[in-house]
This record gives sequence, C-alpha cells and structure tokens, in this order.
Amino acid sequence: MPDIILLDIEMPVMNGWGFLNAFSSLPPEATRNTDIYIVSSSIDEVDQEKTRIYTAVKDLLIKPLSAGKLNYILNKGS
Repeated sequence: MPDIILLDIEMPVMNGWGFLNAFSSLPPEATRNTDIYIVSSSIDEVDQEKTRIYTAVKDLLIKPLSAGKLNYILNKGS
C-alpha cells in the first residue's frame, strides 16, 4: 500500500466517496500506514463533514495545490 494517497472527490467510474468506502472495508493492518488527503475544488461544508467520517483522511485540501501544500502532505501534515 502507498504511504500517501491524493484523492479527488469527483472522478469518473468511482468517485472519491466510493473509493473511501472500498478502502475502509480493507483489513486495518493493510491500511494503517496509508494517509489520504482529499484534493478537491469543492468548498461544500457537506464534503468537509463527510471527510471526518474516514479515519484515513488526514485533511481536505482545496485546489490548486501549491508547493507549500505538497510539502505539508509530504511531511505528513506536520
């Protein structure tokens, strides 16, 4: 499994919420070291609230990503 996943909410075939539901159904030992950052152009409060349901989601970042935001992600949010 990757250490970091950048996930867009709006994707063809399976949207970000579908991915998160599938990811959440994997065994915890397979996913415990994977951090997910939702990268979206959505500023909808509902989307922000939904991200809190998923423990693997570390943050919701609004597009466009800057170098500073990428450094934030690579340093695991610290």
